[in-house]
Amino acid sequence: MSDPIEIKKGDIFKWRYKDTKKHEDYLNYWCCTRTAIANETHLVDTYWSDNSGSHGVESFENALKKWELTFIANMEDLEKIKDWENVYYKDEDIVNLNHSNQSGGAMFKRKGAERSVDVMKEYARRCLERYQSQAESALSSVEEYKKKIGEISSPNVNLEDIYLQMPK
Repeated sequence: MSDPIEIKKGDIFKWRYKDTKKHEDYLNYWCCTRTAIANETHLVDTYWSDNSGSHGVESFENALKKWELTFIANMEDLEKIKDWENVYYKDEDIVNLNHSNQSGGAMFKRKGAERSVDVMKEYARRCLERYQSQAESALSSVEEYKKKIGEISSPNVNLEDIYLQMPK
């Protein structure tokens, strides 16, 4: 048997209903991120940052009865970072609390986490691949439009057959 969970202010948990048969309808998770942060007396789903939600807000006692909880971190152990800075750190060092009702500004790293050489190299490699692909596409478009200019200049051209589109 596992140790009982002690909840303290600032604790962050992933949650889901224990009674999956009773709560299998997706509406039971409507307007919920299934991530909750403890205030002084309740676990509050992060979708309802102002505690105004009709569900996804439970007292500690009720949450322990109704929800299966997975501890993520305590807010005291995290440092807020800009959303784009997550690419510098290992996944396990990042706590992303952004969601559909708060799409930015809720990115955190664990205190003491350092930038990862491996993570940064992989991200730089993916950026390089994307830029190389874009460059190849641009070069292909350059050749295509050189041909189109020649076609437009042709004396027997039907301009209705020529399609032009400005790049985005």
